Amino acid sequence: MTQRRAYTWNQLPTWLVIATVAVLALVAQPALAKQRSCSLTTLRGLYSVSSAGYFITSAGAAPNAAILFLTFNGDGTFTSLATVNFNGTLVAENKRAGGHYTVNPDCTGSFGADPGTPGPHFEILVSPDGTTFNLITSDPGSVAAAEAKRLNQNPAE
Repeated sequence: MTQRRAYTWNQLPTWLVIATVAVLALVAQPALAKQRSCSLTTLRGLYSVSSAGYFITSAGAAPNAAILFLTFNGDGTFTSLATVNFNGTLVAENKRAGGHYTVNPDCTGSFGADPGTPGPHFEILVSPDGTTFNLITSDPGSVAAAEAKRLNQNPAE
């Protein structure tokens, strides 16, 4: 009768540890790569954003704040519903607009108003599952950052 030897972690043969780690790395690699990959469809559904920042003018910095809903269609287009306060004055109330966005495979991207339409532009970092994204203004003379959170659990809604 052969007797089995019990090993502690420190006593395992080196080749067995290396082989186990290699197999686990090979199995996990496609799953990790898939999680980090983003596309236009990563942003899909209704998102809520609140933002505060400043516009730099010749008179100095003027505060601004905005609350908005963004609906991303998964195809590079979005619509927004926004209320904006600029320097203590409500300048837009429940204003609807549309625009375009990009999402790169590394989960970076941008979005903004349609060309020829006044409106802000942003650089974004998207979570791989699309539930949140961080944004920062990219327009000269504007300083603001925010986080957007998806409100609907099923992005197809």
